[in-house]
Amino acid sequence: MKKILLSWVGLALLANVPIALAGTWSCDFSVDTCDFTMFVDDPDPSTSLVNNGQLIMHTNGQVYAEEPPSPPTNYATAAEAYMHQLFTPGYGESWWAEITGMIPAIIEPNYPVGPMGIDHLHLQVGLAAGFVKPDGSIYLMDNGLIFSGDDRSGLEVKNRKYDADSKFHPVSGDSVEYADAHTLTMDESGLLGLRFDAATKVLTAYNGHTNDFLSVDIDASGPGNWNMTDSDDFFIALLLEVRGLPVPETSPLALDNFHASSGVSVPEPTTWVMMLYGLGLVSVLRLRGHNHIWRV
Repeated sequence: MKKILLSWVGLALLANVPIALAGTWSCDFSVDTCDFTMFVDDPDPSTSLVNNGQLIMHTNGQVYAEEPPSPPTNYATAAEAYMHQLFTPGYGESWWAEITGMIPAIIEPNYPVGPMGIDHLHLQVGLAAGFVKPDGSIYLMDNGLIFSGDDRSGLEVKNRKYDADSKFHPVSGDSVEYADAHTLTMDESGLLGLRFDAATKVLTAYNGHTNDFLSVDIDASGPGNWNMTDSDDFFIALLLEVRGLPVPETSPLALDNFHASSGVSVPEPTTWVMMLYGLGLVSVLRLRGHNHIWRV
């Protein structure tokens, strides 16, 4: 979804206002989005707001509008995304960030009726970290809890999974994925985390089940090198996405309990943190072949 990429670039480059501040940050979404600023807000029926102590997204029980010229196999993707305006850790410091993502199982049977079947249906909630280069291209690692459906093989296939990947988005053209990890799950709710070790330059995605779900050396030689310097900062973002499924207001996608810290040694997630966040984020954002930021 090009609009998300352009929005990220615009916010990150125009806003060079955020200053990389060492410290600890948290948001329980009890009142508002704290220091997160919305930078992608799709029109109705896509709706995102803080409600009941969570950051939620729903489509008012409707399937999001189709993209022109509206063929039955071309459902549009509704996305709501937020960027943290103060937590912008520098490349020279270690940091970590975590959030809990939720996709209620009750949404799964809500498949639309039509010739499309369940092809390319997906739901995703996720956490991302990235770097915008001066030319506007983007390096990104995202970590999501996903529900997706597919019947392109003639068989109905649906699954839940944790999915993380590292990729490069040029200013124009398709993105290039350098690393990917995914595992099936039955979780409706789960911890999603990212951490960066400034000493080794390794960026890691983890969840409530796996401490090293996907690790990438972003300073290694080759095309996967992010080409960052100590004067560069990461951006941290949240994203909720729906494609082809009606999400009711009573059973929304949700994110909650954001915690992050920078300028400190990277901790191993403790048992109590895992228990607190992981009781139980489709690809962005990830529908491969649809030019989304996060993809399946």
